[in-house]
Amino acid sequence: MAQTLERESIQQATNLCPFLIHLPQKELYARYDEEVDVLYLQFQRPANIHISEIRDDGIIIEYDDADNIVGLTILEASTRSMI
Repeated sequence: MAQTLERESIQQATNLCPFLIHLPQKELYARYDEEVDVLYLQFQRPANIHISEIRDDGIIIEYDDADNIVGLTILEASTRSMI
């Protein structure tokens, strides 16, 4: 089943551009799991996660074996606000 984006959703996605284009990583893969309210971001595929750091703010940072950040897992994603 194909999904259509409403104009408001397209505008919200467009509003992310200033943030996304300034990330040092130039690839971004995102998946949101609505059932558990978790946003998964990967900066390379496959992510080859070696170790994870769980922060107090509900963000999990995933590193490869060379200590490069290869992904973020954001818990309670729907409660986060845009700055």
